[in-house]
Amino acid sequence: MRRFVIVVVAIAALAFGAFGLMGAGAATAHVTLVDNAFQPKQITVTQGDTVVWTDNGSNPHTVTADNGAFDSSGGGSATLSTGQTFSFTFNQPGTFAYHCKIHGAAGGIGMSGTVVVLAATTSTSASGSGMSATTTPAAPVARATTAQPRFTG
Repeated sequence: MRRFVIVVVAIAALAFGAFGLMGAGAATAHVTLVDNAFQPKQITVTQGDTVVWTDNGSNPHTVTADNGAFDSSGGGSATLSTGQTFSFTFNQPGTFAYHCKIHGAAGGIGMSGTVVVLAATTSTSASGSGMSATTTPAAPVARATTAQPRFTG
């Protein structure tokens, strides 16, 4: 009987631990770039979530934070083409305005959007800059990093 109780307690602990880990996982939200608009224009996520922008338009675009926190162009003139994506993980709560450098400008002008990041209910890692970005195009291969975003061909 004692072994049975130990086994049941062990299984329960594993089950609750697994559910706890699953509930604390980060989510992914999606924004579509169409010709000269972000859809949706405003998105709300939780601290630690990743937003993935996908260019589904026929024009080239960028995803550039008004405050410089992220930039799919790597700070240069590179653009996203149809089918390419850019992702950014928001590890800090706040409101992040962004725009396309070709079809908009900082301050909500033209092609622009906003990511609202709500504080997480559980603690998150405070190491590093607290943010990370990745660009995943169809071809050629392009990647942006938080330290020095760059594209490689």
